[in-house]
Amino acid sequence: MVDRRTSRQRPRNALDRQCGSAQQAIHFAGQAVMSGTQDLVIAGGVEVMSSVPIASPAILGQRERHGFPYGGNGWDKRYGDQEISQFRGAELIAEKWDISREEMEHFALQSHQRAGAAIAKGLFDDEIAPFGEVSQDEDRGPTARWRRWPGSQPCGQAAA
Repeated sequence: MVDRRTSRQRPRNALDRQCGSAQQAIHFAGQAVMSGTQDLVIAGGVEVMSSVPIASPAILGQRERHGFPYGGNGWDKRYGDQEISQFRGAELIAEKWDISREEMEHFALQSHQRAGAAIAKGLFDDEIAPFGEVSQDEDRGPTARWRRWPGSQPCGQAAA
């Protein structure tokens, strides 16, 4: 990429990791700084699930005759017939570390409350940029969300 202000080349990288794109970009940035090859790196990611639903790259690749990445001998040898998804991954982590759904929901509520308190104190004023008329989540806040959580069907189990 060429910086228009200085006409100097700038390194860049585009990722397609769906839900993990921002995380992968931040890992790349951290590695560049830790290795000493970069002093400053800007990293981030955006995903619009309403425009590009989950599994779109796999479905489009199959439609264009590039094959389907799931299944086949190589896939089966590595993963067997178990489901491979972020939902199943969360279930496996919870099972391994003996984390109950209730504990996870309380942790999530506490995280939302802490974020709300930090926003109310102005601690994120430099990080939150308004978009049009919207400057914060339009939801009614963490307490409203909490009332909806208990008893709802987990995503991974609902899809099964």
